[in-house]
Amino acid sequence: YSKTMTVELVAYLHDVHPNTVRKYITCGLIPKHPNSMSGKILIRASDALKLDFDEMRKKSKNLIYNEL
Repeated sequence: YSKTMTVELVAYLHDVHPNTVRKYITCGLIPKHPNSMSGKILIRASDALKLDFDEMRKKSKNLIYNEL
């Protein structure tokens, strides 16, 4: 619970671009760790290991369509 990962490490783990991870954090699909700062976003390691980027891709498209 207390172990954290950076955006870059999560991106590497899931073979996606770091900007993709940042986008999903902004959309609210990936929760930030409470110790995150404006200059360094942290993600709980337990959350990072359970992420499903295919599912988040679908959800983010739905969010975009709902905003239009």
